[in-house]
Amino acid sequence: MNYRNFLKNEYSEAGQTPWQIKIRGKLLTVPYFYSLDAADKQEIATRFCKDFFDVNDRLAREYRKHGEKPLVVESEGQKYVVPYRYAGRSYHTDEIAEKVFDKCLRKYHRAISLTQKINRLAPEEEQIVSISEESCRRSRRKYEKLLAGKIMDTAARGLIKAGEFLAAGARSVCEKGLGIDVARMKRYVKRTIIGTAIVGGSYLAGQHPFVQQKLKDLSEHVAGKETTESKMCFAEICGSKYDDKYGNLQTLDKAYDDLCVVLASLEGFHREAFDDGLGNWTIGYGSTFYIDENGRDAGKIQPGDEITAEEAFMQKQRYIAKYMVPCLMRVQRSLSEKEVVGFIATGFCIGQNELRNSRFLKLLSEGDTQAWQSLSVYGKQAGVRKRTALTGAYVKGEVSTRDLLDFGWKNGENVYGAEISDFYKCPEGSQIPYKNAQGFCRDVYYDKVGDYVRGTIARGVKNPVRDILPVSVVNNIEKGRSVYSLAANRER
Repeated sequence: MNYRNFLKNEYSEAGQTPWQIKIRGKLLTVPYFYSLDAADKQEIATRFCKDFFDVNDRLAREYRKHGEKPLVVESEGQKYVVPYRYAGRSYHTDEIAEKVFDKCLRKYHRAISLTQKINRLAPEEEQIVSISEESCRRSRRKYEKLLAGKIMDTAARGLIKAGEFLAAGARSVCEKGLGIDVARMKRYVKRTIIGTAIVGGSYLAGQHPFVQQKLKDLSEHVAGKETTESKMCFAEICGSKYDDKYGNLQTLDKAYDDLCVVLASLEGFHREAFDDGLGNWTIGYGSTFYIDENGRDAGKIQPGDEITAEEAFMQKQRYIAKYMVPCLMRVQRSLSEKEVVGFIATGFCIGQNELRNSRFLKLLSEGDTQAWQSLSVYGKQAGVRKRTALTGAYVKGEVSTRDLLDFGWKNGENVYGAEISDFYKCPEGSQIPYKNAQGFCRDVYYDKVGDYVRGTIARGVKNPVRDILPVSVVNNIEKGRSVYSLAANRER
């Protein structure tokens, strides 16, 4: 059933006539929810438009994060918040209005689609469509819970997921129309072929133990649980490409839980895309672009993108395998577990391009004691200096991963809350550190970094790092061990 007919059915079941509204030339059916207890059509329109355009609220929050007043344009009597990435640029009012309207329209369709799925899985719910962003989030969580818990037959679950593959492939092709590019078309065709294969084979093979196990893993993934496939064994996946002469890939595997904690304390977790202040849209655990299951770059993060913790965790692993491991293979000596963790974390701080040919990598290969101090040359941004100071403090033993589990990951409770002069020797009243002859910051107080972390914890942290990590990682750190598993990601 298409979206319009689904909404019409909501009205017919209540014995009422569907009501429609035209916005920017598109005739939209107003969900029945907005007519409940409404005094007249004007009130229905007001309620609907308030939820339809609540994307503006999210766009406005980006400005508030940077302490700025939102920029607003008006088109056809409706106000639109200019996406933050367009602030300071020249733009046409209608261009902004179309972009924001498109976001609102996608949310409208997503709300209807989720309600349809929920009612298919649990007809007794009789859920009706509400299109606010908060309602969409609640519906997504409800649908995932129903999919994992309500449908107990594994073959049926496979068919449902297959149907989603087919629908997503077909819908994407229809929506994109003639403007679709070849690479994108290949992805849609691939999804459709996979869906067809699952539909054809899931019933026949549904009772086979192997298929049952795979479907069980799928349901656990949807439920947000960690499966045996949640970790990548870098020594096995990347070992065929590189000669692990110094054993650093194996060390990375052994220290991976510690790496997860350090990265979470540096990057935090963001379900929705945000501007990092330099025009780079970022999501999850610090991703600025997507990497697909074949290790290919799959496009930059876009405003309005959302991601689950499970998907973000996988994106981080793929990024490490594709970009960090090649840099690690350039190090010409065996590193300790802390050094490997610090090295990968440094890549997240300064970027893989800087890391690949950096003086830091050369000094680390030589075993030079100034290697970690040399990171201060990348401190054009105060945030980078603070992050590299925290990384160095971990490597030098001033901060442990057990400390970082209880450290904060949101602003005000993380390393960004410190002053540069808390970690570096600066002239009095200045936040610009003294430099030595090599251009490094002259004195880095790693012990004070540790004091800052523990002091923040002592004052009370509302958003600890442990809350954004898989339970198994937290348990391994608390038990004093870092365990890695051989992943079933081998085919990737």
